[in-house]
Amino acid sequence: QMYEAYLRPDVISYSAAISACEKGSGWEQALSLFEAMSSAEVTPNVFSYASAISACEKCGQWQRGLSLFEAMPKAKVHQNLISYSAAISACEKGGKWKQAMSLFEDMHEAMIGADVICYSAAISACEKRGQWQQALSLFGAMRSAKVHPNFFTYAAAISACEKDGQWQIALSLFETMRQAKRPMCCSGRDELKDDGKCRVFGIQTFYLHFRCSALIPETPSVWLAQSRIHDGW
Repeated sequence: QMYEAYLRPDVISYSAAISACEKGSGWEQALSLFEAMSSAEVTPNVFSYASAISACEKCGQWQRGLSLFEAMPKAKVHQNLISYSAAISACEKGGKWKQAMSLFEDMHEAMIGADVICYSAAISACEKRGQWQQALSLFGAMRSAKVHPNFFTYAAAISACEKDGQWQIALSLFETMRQAKRPMCCSGRDELKDDGKCRVFGIQTFYLHFRCSALIPETPSVWLAQSRIHDGW
């Protein structure tokens, strides 16, 4: 429509369109628009790249997302928190914990403070590959950096411990989460993206209950935790 009105789309309109497609699960259109910027002689900015990388994440093309991220310095586009977050999330979706951790370390070297999404995605990447000690190390670093864990951060850390049979640590994390009164539903950018879906309270509670109790023998401490779940925390 802009072309029909004899207007040339600029980087802002391209970025907005790419972001809209990415958020609406139109990843193919998002990547197509990003590629069209070159032929239209419009230079992508950090928001264009971040949205395109997020589109790659959604379609499971983590290599392509990482390639776009690595191309940013050559294009003289500064890699900031948003682009790092998108790249780490893309690696997490692909189960590439080493790449996610490498990006996380690069952020630290670049003196870019990680937010809850970066931490949660990196912890989740470690969880998917059974790296529970690395996941807990990140969780501890997160607390030291005064970045507050959200529901998904705790869920990923608990799952990492559960997969290796570390039920005592999993239960301890569960209790810490309960005492911290973390929100049991997701909203806004402060929550890790979960394929566009937000678990309702009951399902979330059951998820954590399952993770903490799946490998745990029935003991008084477990009964106490279970009773607190049923009592609504």
